[in-house]
Amino acid sequence: MSRGKIIAVIGLVLFAISIYIAASPYITVHQLKSAAERHDGEALSEHIEFPSVRQSLKDQMNAMLMKEMAKDEMKDNPFAAFGAALGGVMVDKMVETYVTPAGITQLMAGENPQTTERGKSGGSSARKPLSDASMSYESLNKFVVKVKGDNGEEGKFVLRRRGISWKLTEIIVAPEKASPLSSFSAPSPSPAVETKAPLELVSWEARLGRGEFSQNHYTITLLLQNNSNKEIKLIDASVQFTDLLDSEMYRIKVNPDRHIPAGEAVTVTANYDINQFIPEQARMGQMKKEDIRATLIVKKLVFGDNSIGEYSP
Repeated sequence: MSRGKIIAVIGLVLFAISIYIAASPYITVHQLKSAAERHDGEALSEHIEFPSVRQSLKDQMNAMLMKEMAKDEMKDNPFAAFGAALGGVMVDKMVETYVTPAGITQLMAGENPQTTERGKSGGSSARKPLSDASMSYESLNKFVVKVKGDNGEEGKFVLRRRGISWKLTEIIVAPEKASPLSSFSAPSPSPAVETKAPLELVSWEARLGRGEFSQNHYTITLLLQNNSNKEIKLIDASVQFTDLLDSEMYRIKVNPDRHIPAGEAVTVTANYDINQFIPEQARMGQMKKEDIRATLIVKKLVFGDNSIGEYSP
């Protein structure tokens, strides 16, 4: 091989390495997201420095505790005094709740971790982890992923370079999530949660569409029935597609601005991309319809009179 060819090969190798190094945090974020969606705690843990993440949350909670106690309205609050006395215990307990694979998955979805009877975070998230997230380098060795919650608050997931790989080392949560005293605040009234939503998925169809560069999509048609006596003008709902063993393959967001008159049904059709890096999504296109279950999951509905209904699955 001539000297010129050797130099060209070395140049190509160095270029490929530089591309990989630049893309490596994006690859790590995708691996975190995939592991969270599969509820694979072991795979998720491979990309997390738990001691660093725990310490970052402890520092934020302790800072918020001091800030809350300095407020004038908290000085005569016996609950706040009790919270301050047990501040260290509370912070440790909340960190235990947050820093588990399930808790981090819910934080990645912009939600508060829900505790189980054993005090650990658990439950499934209604939103996809890191959905609609923005991400970028902040320095050569620091990469930040930003996620917005349902109320518009922003959380940050900080990854730092560790050799040729990247690890999640810090989670910066919104102040209301970080405050240990939030548990001692007077509860604010909230709408009653109903178990059955008046919005019904009557039928559905899904067709596989093939695009360029293996960028395939599903064309999904939903027939939605409004069983209430009021118009529905805003929808917070999703449709989950599972196999007969209830393993999730695909999930779509229902068009939130679709108006449905009282007692009537409407048809909604849209295209949804298939992520080629998630085999479960492509799998649905190879299955018979009778082997697929479609479930409408409604969180909230806004009616024509501006009343709001909240629903549990």
